[in-house]
Amino acid sequence: MKKKISVFINKKIKSLRKNFTVESDKSISHRSLLIASQCIGISKVDNLLESEDVKNTINCLKKLGVKITKKIKHILFTEMD
Repeated sequence: MKKKISVFINKKIKSLRKNFTVESDKSISHRSLLIASQCIGISKVDNLLESEDVKNTINCLKKLGVKITKKIKHILFTEMD
């Protein structure tokens, strides 16, 4: 029997205007893409590892309606429609 898991967020963060610097690897790249895709407003991801599966994650997010613009040194996320 599978156990059902649910998450309840009591207080949402209204605004987070911080820069986080971590070393680039595949796991961090995937997580940063997923977190940025859920943000309201513009998110910028620098130093993204451009492996094949990270590129596939970007393509999947685009198909889900996430607006992603690739620049030379970073990726910009804007709000979904």
